[in-house]
Amino acid sequence: MAPHKHPFIFSLLRSHRLLLSVGLLLIFVASQQWLLAQNWPRGVQRINARSNAVTTVRGDLRRGAPVADLAWATSSSVACFPTTVFESYRGAHVFYGTAIPPRSVMKIKVQPEAGVDVNLYAYILGTSDFSTLPPNITGVTTCESSENYGQPNPGGSQEVELNAIANGYNVVIVVAGPAGVTSGRYSLSVDLKTAAAEPTAPTGMRSQIIPTVSGQTATVNSRLDGGYILPLDWANTSQLACFPSHHNPAFRGKHVFFRAALPANSQMKIVVRPSRPDLDLSIYGIRLSANDATTMPPNIHAGVCDASYASSGGDPGVEEALDFIAIQNPYTILIGVAGPAGVTSGDFTISVELKPR
Repeated sequence: MAPHKHPFIFSLLRSHRLLLSVGLLLIFVASQQWLLAQNWPRGVQRINARSNAVTTVRGDLRRGAPVADLAWATSSSVACFPTTVFESYRGAHVFYGTAIPPRSVMKIKVQPEAGVDVNLYAYILGTSDFSTLPPNITGVTTCESSENYGQPNPGGSQEVELNAIANGYNVVIVVAGPAGVTSGRYSLSVDLKTAAAEPTAPTGMRSQIIPTVSGQTATVNSRLDGGYILPLDWANTSQLACFPSHHNPAFRGKHVFFRAALPANSQMKIVVRPSRPDLDLSIYGIRLSANDATTMPPNIHAGVCDASYASSGGDPGVEEALDFIAIQNPYTILIGVAGPAGVTSGDFTISVELKPR
């Protein structure tokens, strides 16, 4: 029988199918949330911290219990808090589990009710680690604590901050009472700020050679226009430590590269000068092996790096300078001149002065 002759029946069938589909979807979502909640063991409350938002939960020390052995906190592989403040953590501990994505800063704050004394610590684990809890902690990526220097602080807030650069992590947050304190209400907030995804590294990048002669200064006129916008995770690693991630905005514009030879027993001064009073520039230098003519960011994973930039607010029209020294070995200095976020054009001069030591 043709479907168009019985529209009511087919409309009913479609409604049942829609309800079935919605029901299955709700069951799937609920099951996924249940599975996520099960990642953390019993006794750890899960916080779904959202990027670029503040997530707040309310708690009470009654939901926790004291941790008798605090020796784990003083080991060099944990370094959470010293023995001198153990009394601040002898009360009940309440555990929370969350996650910090790459390129993020997580600010954690606990605010107790009036008259309630609480303390705070938080530590970072690998994304597959849901079981490293006190006192069975032998090592963590990092741990931060706040306890008013071991002194009572009823009604006072405590805060810690965690950072993730290239990788995401699991985070355990612990609200603890001082010795004898096993009850008391508080609010716990997680302020998570996540930067936008890094741009893809361009291919075929080039650098300009600046010839250096001892006792002389070489000056080159250049411009940002032909440069490259780069991912910046490479510069924030502890192995290179070129500049910290919270100063990445000073380097979000285009980058132009130069190479200059630094002979043994020499010192080099590099100065970049914007050609306009409204042009803001930053500079960094990376010491490479003497014959290195190809290495470019972001494919730099370790080495000696130095940078010069405005710590906040920019400094348009102001020159930036770097110094490098070679003792027994010669090097190549890879120089990067960069604009801040959104700055992709502008002329400048770069000078390299070479002197014997």
